[in-house]
Formats: sequence, structure tokens, C-alpha cells
Amino acid sequence: MTMMKAQVFLLVAVLSFRKVQAQQCYQCSSYMADLDISTFTSMLESTGIPPCDENYQQTSVNCSAEGGCLKTDYDFEFEVQGLGRVSVAQVIRTCGAPADECESASELAINAQRDVSNAVFPTTIQFVSGSGRVCVCSDNLCNRAHATTLSLGALLASLLVSYISL
Repeated sequence: MTMMKAQVFLLVAVLSFRKVQAQQCYQCSSYMADLDISTFTSMLESTGIPPCDENYQQTSVNCSAEGGCLKTDYDFEFEVQGLGRVSVAQVIRTCGAPADECESASELAINAQRDVSNAVFPTTIQFVSGSGRVCVCSDNLCNRAHATTLSLGALLASLLVSYISL
């Protein structure tokens, strides 16, 4: 192996297998409703997480304790007395489990959300239905807006294989 290939191999090995000291994730929360209902909106936005910008990337947080990032994208429908059905889109980006997987909301999870929502909201607002997806990822800042993430280690390993085969 030439000296250059050995140096590249060493660099890739160090980058691929070093322990990440600080897991960084985007953190924001956003709710969009098809009707402007101030009481309803203020209750939804009371998470204490900063609002999202259009790319969900303006604020990051250290998630080393959790080890990964979380991103949720949900659509809910509520029945609001006197107004009818209101559609709400919810986006949350924050810390999560150290894994790389996505899961659509199960009926059990949606029913649990319904029970929580109906307990929190006044009786004039009732949860009707919902759907969504939750993803956890383990790379730094991997919970951005609708994007496919590729592990840095996998990327570097594929570059190494390509380079060595030259």
C-alpha cells in the first residue's frame, strides 16, 4: 500500500470509528392550522420549544444524554364547536433515541394521543383523527426537514472502498 493510501485509510478509520463527544440535534416545534383560533393555537404552542423556521434548522441542542435525534410529522383533525373540523399539522424536532429508524403512527398511538388531547383541551375542542410518522436518527443534526440521512461512517467507508479499489 502506498503512503498516500495508508494516510487516507488512517483518516477514514479515525473519522468512521471515533466516538462522538456531543450529539447535536435540531430543536423546534411548529403547528399550522387551517383556521386561526388563538386559544387553540396558544395551547398547541405551549411546548417550550422554539418555533421552527422553514427548514427546521435554526436552533440546535446537545442531545448527548439521549444519544440521538427525533423528528415527528403529524396531521391531526379536531372538531371545534361552532367551527366544524380543523386540520392541524404538527412538526417537532428534538432529542431522541440512538437509533436509525422511522415508524408510522399506530392506531394505539393515535388513540393515546386522542385521549391526551381530549383531556387537555376544553370540551368545545375534540380530537377526531390523526396520522403521522416518527423518526429517530443517530448522526449529528440528522433531524432536519424532510431529508434522507446517510450515516457519515457509511459514506466514508464507501469512499474508502472506492479509493482502495483504484
